[in-house]
Amino acid sequence: MFDAIAMGMSCFDFGIVMEKMPGFNENGKVVSVSWQGGGKTATGIVATARLFDGNYAFYGACGGQMGEFIANDFTRHGIDVSHMIRKEGQNSVLDVCIADRSNGGRSFCPCAPFTTSPVLDMEDIDPEFLKQTRYLFVADARPATLEAIRIVHENGGKVIVDADSYNEDILKNLKSYDIIIPSEFFYRTHFKGHEEDYEGNLKAFKALANPDATVIFTLGENGLIGLDENNEFFRLPAFKVDVMDTTGAGDVFHGAFLAAVLRGMDIKTAARFSSAVSAIKCTRVGGRAGIPTYDVVSRFLETGEIDYTEIDQRVAMYAQMPL
Repeated sequence: MFDAIAMGMSCFDFGIVMEKMPGFNENGKVVSVSWQGGGKTATGIVATARLFDGNYAFYGACGGQMGEFIANDFTRHGIDVSHMIRKEGQNSVLDVCIADRSNGGRSFCPCAPFTTSPVLDMEDIDPEFLKQTRYLFVADARPATLEAIRIVHENGGKVIVDADSYNEDILKNLKSYDIIIPSEFFYRTHFKGHEEDYEGNLKAFKALANPDATVIFTLGENGLIGLDENNEFFRLPAFKVDVMDTTGAGDVFHGAFLAAVLRGMDIKTAARFSSAVSAIKCTRVGGRAGIPTYDVVSRFLETGEIDYTEIDQRVAMYAQMPL
């Protein structure tokens, strides 16, 4: 039995942190580089595995040499890849992620010809595999994903969705998810023109979902908003840290929230915990190198201090060119 199966796209990230993004025909100083696996649910499930000792799997497709790196990185984190399908003749995406320390900005450049990544199709769905999980972790509402959700729900499991960018298909299927965590980008698009009514907007959004669903919106540097078990509104500020790279911050938040739920935390406590995990991640390059352990997060929440001993060992590991 799996505690969670993550389903979705995975990619291969080449992360670069610049002191300041150079202009045309200018040179720029590189602060850090890293080669890491990426993808919303892919990085999210790595965070879950780092924070709670359980059984996890990634259910997706990959291809080529970069696909092998992606699968190996899952294995490094103890994540089952037995149902990760290798698509012949296809290549996993190579995504160049550039962070600018001077302004906190970031840019993503999928490299041609790797502009699409192999994904699961309807014929790839294995019902017997999906029946073995407590949670399904998704980031879209593609037909194959909706079929997987149906199977999981029929067998008593629950579904968490990472709604990063505004997605009409996710909105149409809002009742299919049990834990819904949209991003700031989703919030500002959906509530354009009346963004400041946080409580009213959140309760209106919750009314569109399953009545028992957990709903939280992450708002970047403005923290987060959510509804607790009693449908009471709460808002939490973002943690103040020395940000190096925000790549994967939302992915890691979702994975941390799932780990917190598996640990039995209430909604507000889980949200604060996840916010701390995401903040610590942002102090290092890429989506995965800076993901802390549970003990590191606990110490940070108690003292405000971050123990980088093990984190920086991971940073050094991911700095080595793998190909």
